[in-house]
Amino acid sequence: MDARTHPCPRRTTQADAIARAKQIVHNAGGGEVTIHGRDGQIRAKDTVDPGNGPRNIPG
Repeated sequence: MDARTHPCPRRTTQADAIARAKQIVHNAGGGEVTIHGRDGQIRAKDTVDPGNGPRNIPG
């Protein structure tokens, strides 16, 4: 596959992939990035502004 047919090219390091995911979510208006380990289990979650973090939810 080349860049025209593959929507999100693979990153060389996990840190690159996480940074790119956060950038995509930020550009889309904010939200949550979920990081999975090789075993499929959730390793970490991070809210990206202007997402709906706990301080932004009314009530």
